[in-house]
Amino acid sequence: MKSLLVDISSLQRMAVHSGVQRVTRSILTEWLNDPPAGWSVRPMVFERAGVRACDAGSVRRACPGFRGTFDCADDAGPAGGRIVFLDLNYEVTECRDWLLAAKAGGARLTFVLYDLLPLHSPQWFPDVVGPLYLQWIEMLAELGDDIACISNAVREEFLAWFRLKSGDRPPPRVRYFPLGSDPFPPCEELPSVVAGALRQRPTALMVSTIEPRKGHAQALDAFEHLWAAGVDMNLLFVGGEGWKIAPLAGRLRAHPEYGRRFFWLENCPDGRLSTCYRDSRVVLVPSFGEGFGLSIVEASRHGCPVIARDLPVFREVAPPGTVFFTGQDPGRLATAILSGIQTRPAVVGPVRLHGWSDSARALFEMDSA
Repeated sequence: MKSLLVDISSLQRMAVHSGVQRVTRSILTEWLNDPPAGWSVRPMVFERAGVRACDAGSVRRACPGFRGTFDCADDAGPAGGRIVFLDLNYEVTECRDWLLAAKAGGARLTFVLYDLLPLHSPQWFPDVVGPLYLQWIEMLAELGDDIACISNAVREEFLAWFRLKSGDRPPPRVRYFPLGSDPFPPCEELPSVVAGALRQRPTALMVSTIEPRKGHAQALDAFEHLWAAGVDMNLLFVGGEGWKIAPLAGRLRAHPEYGRRFFWLENCPDGRLSTCYRDSRVVLVPSFGEGFGLSIVEASRHGCPVIARDLPVFREVAPPGTVFFTGQDPGRLATAILSGIQTRPAVVGPVRLHGWSDSARALFEMDSA
């Protein structure tokens, strides 16, 4: 039985349900519930103190959808097989000697690359992130056998960065695979004041952590234009409070429309999120930078039209009928929102909506090709 070691270090440290950890949790759960034939899946933690196997209890807490068992008794010494870094884990740079020994023993290293945003726009992140990310991606480029990007846009960005940095040195194998979006659980009831507002007037929904690059401030400015013009609509934010947004968070909570036509659900289980998608007229995605755009795919699954910033990656993943906008002028976004609400374009949807089982299979088969 060959070993498929899977790094879930950040998932063990942070009990969150979005972004990188959502991908890690979903793909790991698929691999544990249905291991590739001939492979033993072993969740691992890579940290400054060393490399260790995860116990079954911690894996079940991290992955509630895990139904089976796995062997966690093997030691975590370097060995052949594959090591897949699903997490964005900066501490893996402290395990360089272990990784070199693993490669010498025949192991193949695969790193999942979500985006290059901390390199291009470090101002969007906590100050410590930029230097840590640079160390991580430089190690990835040096030691990685396979780079698995979550979109072709990210693949192109990585190759451009690698050519600029490395000159004539050949890159590792760089490919991309689709992220999944499985059907949500049954709809759950929203807080009564939110549910009543969604029934009363059309709603624009934003689903993401509140952080500088996501465009929440522009979305709120755009709605202030609409409200001032007499347009009776709701704006609903779903997502926890992130970093570098204390002034914006204060503005959101003190807004005169808060609780009337503006709502912010900081904790929203998937059942409630499904209700938000179902009962919203349009989904807004005004982010200034992404590696994928999961809320666009989720909106497609729920049959909800999308208004998105005109980014290459959004063009890649968005369904026909998506309304794109450019610039930072709130009035321009307000016009796009009003047009989207009034015309309600038909959502044709992408050719195929991938589930997480598709993602897990594509990632594994990409590594073995």
